Amino acid sequence: MNSLYKLSRKRVLILIGSFLFLVLFGVSSVAYLVNQYYREQLVEIENERFVEFFEHDFKFSGEESAIDLAKHYAHVNNLQLIITDDSDSIIYETEKPVEEFSIYSIEVNESLYSIKIDYSNSRILLVRDKEIMIMYYIIISVYTITIVYIVISRRLKNKRILSDLGQIEYLISNKQRMKNSFHYEELARLFDTFNEFSSKLDLLQEKRKDGFNALAHDLKTPITILLNHLEGITETDELFKNKEAILESLRNLSSTASDLVSENFQGISTRFNISKALKKELPKYTSSFASRNMKIKDYILDDLYVEWNRTDFSRVLGNLLTNAFYYSDKDTEVTVQLINGSETYSLVVINYGELINDENLERIFEKNVRISEEGDDTGNGIGLYITKLLVQEAGGTIKATSSQEFNRFEITLPKWIED
Repeated sequence: MNSLYKLSRKRVLILIGSFLFLVLFGVSSVAYLVNQYYREQLVEIENERFVEFFEHDFKFSGEESAIDLAKHYAHVNNLQLIITDDSDSIIYETEKPVEEFSIYSIEVNESLYSIKIDYSNSRILLVRDKEIMIMYYIIISVYTITIVYIVISRRLKNKRILSDLGQIEYLISNKQRMKNSFHYEELARLFDTFNEFSSKLDLLQEKRKDGFNALAHDLKTPITILLNHLEGITETDELFKNKEAILESLRNLSSTASDLVSENFQGISTRFNISKALKKELPKYTSSFASRNMKIKDYILDDLYVEWNRTDFSRVLGNLLTNAFYYSDKDTEVTVQLINGSETYSLVVINYGELINDENLERIFEKNVRISEEGDDTGNGIGLYITKLLVQEAGGTIKATSSQEFNRFEITLPKWIED
């Protein structure tokens, strides 16, 4: 995957190559200037040196030896020569004609000789004009190719960016996950970030929806308890006897309705004594359980503290006890335990009655899953699902097990640690 900001390997190589060619261009230009500047001086020096050697050889070794020297020198240095005597007779001439030449004169044995030297194609020049032109052609070609590549690459980059943006728009519009990879990692991260925030927004909306469902479910609990009390009353004395339980159910109903109106269902977690809170909450259910000749038996350790929302704690306990009330046999006990572990506390609710099969144990905390197999209309399959969400909000876990005699629900909560 490419990057919008980092250079690709191809571009790095092209930039390095361009830099090297730029250096070569500079060297060639300097060589050309040096060649032009020193050309005449070099030619003059070489001419004078050759004429000196030729004159010396002519005087002491004769004409034939001097001409051999001229032949050798012209061949080695790839230059053209014409040597004439004082009567303009050519005593030596190279095969190629002389075009651009310098004239030198020497006097040997009272005879005057003229030497014409053409250095236009000589190897003694630093860099020949033709070679410099070839270098310029190569450099210009390379830079032309580089510019064309950059233009094409720019257009391809814009095309890929538009393609990635189009893919993002399509995925967002159709609410799909990324299937094909993006061309650029920045745009891929942009889509991932948007998708992450979108998921969080969906989760918040789902939680808000589940919060209303939780409150609606919580409304049902005190109403059910209230109905159980009223249905079991046959005489006026029993009404006064259950007065406190009925009033408590009405208070819970009023509090839940207030939460529903004001949307106070998303409370703040605070540190509180869960031992005292349990001992305060359990008596609220005693009268209701008594209507089925059931009892709540508790084993609660003192002074255990957790960090949790008090309202959520009450809802979780109410859901578990209501569940135990519906699915327990008459004349049985529901056991509530608060256990102190090494790193966590465990809140356990045990009931004796209709057992939960293995299939339901795996799905019992899912939404809209009911555990009853008897076909009664005692629940809508949302209570335990809400219980799981509220426990997870507190950083805890919940699990259900079933033996041959009882069902066991265990909530594990992290211990409150003072900073």
